[in-house]
Amino acid sequence: FSNSGAGKGIREAHASLLDDLRLIRAGTASINAQRTSGNLLPTSVITQENEASAMVLDTVALSRVRAASSQGEMSDAERDNLNIAIANLQGGKLTEYYTMLDEYVEALLSGYIFEGAKELKVAWDPGNGASGDVVTALIKKLPGEHFLINEKIDGNFPAHHPDPTVPKNLEQLIDVVKVEKCDLGFAFDGDGDRVASVDSTGRIVWGDQMMTFFARDILKDNPGASIIADVKSSQSLFADIKKNGGNPIIWKTGHSFIKSKMHEEKALLAGEMSGHIFFADRFFGFDDGVYAAIRLLNWVAHNEDTLAESMDGLPVVFNTPEIRIHTSEERKFEIIAEIKERLEKEGAKIDQ
Repeated sequence: FSNSGAGKGIREAHASLLDDLRLIRAGTASINAQRTSGNLLPTSVITQENEASAMVLDTVALSRVRAASSQGEMSDAERDNLNIAIANLQGGKLTEYYTMLDEYVEALLSGYIFEGAKELKVAWDPGNGASGDVVTALIKKLPGEHFLINEKIDGNFPAHHPDPTVPKNLEQLIDVVKVEKCDLGFAFDGDGDRVASVDSTGRIVWGDQMMTFFARDILKDNPGASIIADVKSSQSLFADIKKNGGNPIIWKTGHSFIKSKMHEEKALLAGEMSGHIFFADRFFGFDDGVYAAIRLLNWVAHNEDTLAESMDGLPVVFNTPEIRIHTSEERKFEIIAEIKERLEKEGAKIDQ
């Protein structure tokens, strides 16, 4: 390894990586390395007992190596070589590493209409998750003033747990919004496919409330469009979709259920309270938290009202937080069956 801060960090990460290797066959692990761009990088892992032994790498350990690479100064070439080495370490064969970050950022920006947009102050919290590098590159191309926290990718999530549906995890974002007098703020989960937002007062804009604004925007140009939301969403969302000329569809909670129903109904928009938002309108139909943020940002930038004013205009609803019952994989199915049986005895009609 080089003597740079990055090299030291990677060296330490590699040392701990050995402890995290899970070998299918018993034996002592060793690492073969090659010298590339001044650094020794691992290219394969073998066992002394049997070089052909299959092995499984703990992905958390690999994330530590990647995180270590971002803690110091590395050239693009060194970073590419690191990713090539990690791919080889996982059992594949990668001879060239190509990042599509620039193309991805351009695809995200397709959801933003620059002409006539108001300049806004925006806070962003990737939560040390996978969206950190993307958001960092994205905000450089957006108008307005942007405040970024917890952008360094770190699988240990030192700032807070990356679940944007839990209010406690949004406290840092809310503080930035209030201190910097931002118009709105965004937070993302660990892999960047879920989003949460807050308005200028620090009020959380929940998934079904974001869906209300997205639906209004889409229905202006696509009257009659089908829009799907999960059963945890408020009835006020479905009423608003219908009021604005759309076809509201209530469906099962769950990423795969929503995506399948979206294709079946050819819906332009689908979403869950959890912050999974699927855009088939001007996008590819999968859930992308950063793209959803861009679409909300675009809506606010072209709307006469602020996000806070738009929130004030929504019906006041009362609901409980998401209740999560800890149980075993086996017992969870029994619980649902017991609840269904009890409700049926009380005369409840169960559609699904």
